[in-house]
Amino acid sequence: MMNERGNGLLLADYRKSVVSTSAPLALAMAFQSANGLVDAAWVSSLDAESSAAVGMTRPLFLIIVALGNGAGVGATALLSRCIGAGDEAGARHIASQACLLSLLISAAVTASMLPLVSPLLAAMGATGYVLAQAEAYGYVTVGLSCVGVVLGMQLSLLRSQGLSRHSMRVNVAVALANMALDPAMIFGLGLGVSGAALATVLSMALGIAVARRMLNGSESIVTARAAGNLDVDAARRMLSIGIPASAGMLAGSLMMMALNSVVVSF
Repeated sequence: MMNERGNGLLLADYRKSVVSTSAPLALAMAFQSANGLVDAAWVSSLDAESSAAVGMTRPLFLIIVALGNGAGVGATALLSRCIGAGDEAGARHIASQACLLSLLISAAVTASMLPLVSPLLAAMGATGYVLAQAEAYGYVTVGLSCVGVVLGMQLSLLRSQGLSRHSMRVNVAVALANMALDPAMIFGLGLGVSGAALATVLSMALGIAVARRMLNGSESIVTARAAGNLDVDAARRMLSIGIPASAGMLAGSLMMMALNSVVVSF
């Protein structure tokens, strides 16, 4: 019989489960939005050009995260299916493959995107000081974007088990850490926009540590350990579900890039 440590919500009354899973998700999204506003406020206190540079660079980081989140959607679907079927061994296998796939995706996409940072920023119309500031932010966030991909996958593994409150706590911890690190890195260490980028990456790294501890805890059916070898069939099934989800997220990032290009032209 399937161990019910981490999937109580999935096996409970569906009306209570909807509220119990959606409310923490809404709160987490509210914290993420507040975090974005605080982040923008700290950067804009440097100068208008720095704020514009960060705004132009964010879509590049979000493209990589979107690809990782798409794989997370596929992992969530397969893992939830295993839980519903009472297949604990299958759930653990999918989780380990998902962790490995997130590492492979982040490595491949980051290696592909990093050389394109400057050309893409220039294509969006960034020049001079704005381009230099955008590169300072972009090379850090894109170069270390693996933390965003891995964190997104771990949050997907938590939510797929009905552990939405745990996922919310991770998101809140990331937001609060970023809010605290921003002024320290930007002004305390005098790193400017590079400090804002480092604060973002470090806060996500903290989120990975917190999520990993939760996944390896007693309430989780699966763990955060990556498989040693890739199961091509499992990866294919995850990606077949996740690629359409990634396409929707990518559309938003590409739209932001297009809008940045239009705004810069004025």
